[in-house]
This record gives sequence, structure tokens and C-alpha cells, in this order.
Amino acid sequence: MAIPLIDNLEDDVQRFSEKYGNSIELIERLHITVLDFLAMPFSRQGPANNVVYLLSAVCLREFNEILLLASHRYGIGALKSCARCTNA
Repeated sequence: MAIPLIDNLEDDVQRFSEKYGNSIELIERLHITVLDFLAMPFSRQGPANNVVYLLSAVCLREFNEILLLASHRYGIGALKSCARCTNA
């Protein structure tokens, strides 16, 4: 069975939006929530608080990179990013 190649990116984007539109909205809300958390003024005294803050920022950055790669049809790059995160 042959896998159909998608030549028209606009059609691909439209199909993706129709199929995963609700998920994208949830991702956007989660992104805003994490950004609000990172912008909150709180004292980060002690190594434990610093680790939580920095890991939150790194997770958001890595997630954005994976989402960008996957949404532009670079699934292999997204998978490699996931593997890099789990092997660290």
C-alpha cells in the first residue's frame, strides 16, 4: 500500500486544523499558563526552587521546538528532539 504524498501544504494545514483544532487550543492555553507561571514574581531562594523554575522554562522551550518541527512536517526531527530529552 502506497503512502500518499501531500503536495499542497495549504490543504495539509487545513486538514490538520480540522482534525486537531481542539488540541491546538488546549496547547495554547497550557502555553499561556506556563508563561504566566514563569513570569510570576516569587522568591527563588534555595536550589530546589531554582530547579523547578529552570526545568519549567526548559520544558516549555523544548516543547515549542518539538511542536514547531512536528507542525512543519519534520516528524523525524521532532522524534530526535524527544529522544534527546529522554536520554539526558
